[in-house]
Amino acid sequence: MSEVTADIGQVLTQYQQAVHAKDVAGVLALYTDDVRAFDAWAHQQHDGKTALSATVTQWLTTLGDVVVTVTFEDVRILASGDLAVAHMFVQYRGDSATTHNAMKDRQTWVFRRDAQGWRVAHAHSSLPMDPATTQALFG
Repeated sequence: MSEVTADIGQVLTQYQQAVHAKDVAGVLALYTDDVRAFDAWAHQQHDGKTALSATVTQWLTTLGDVVVTVTFEDVRILASGDLAVAHMFVQYRGDSATTHNAMKDRQTWVFRRDAQGWRVAHAHSSLPMDPATTQALFG
């Protein structure tokens, strides 16, 4: 495993831990200030960390007693210089005493290395569509 792969793996682990802890600041620390994120949800695009912050805050602060576990599958990393790309399947599982939900989407994260290390400069999430109904498939 290359040093870059290990470093990107650490960022993914930090994301898992921050989401599980409902740590808004911890999640946002993983993104550059000028991040551009394409989301599969209603907002579709977040241009800058401030815009992303509103969605992350709304998500993590309204979970109540639901604890979210993030699992990355089939992570593939490409890197050159101070840029790296990770593309993967991501499962979000939400559990509480009365609720058990899960969904899987496809994500691509573009990382840029700066003085703070590797951070996400672009994120793109998507869901496959059922061609017969044009409805998203949450896997």
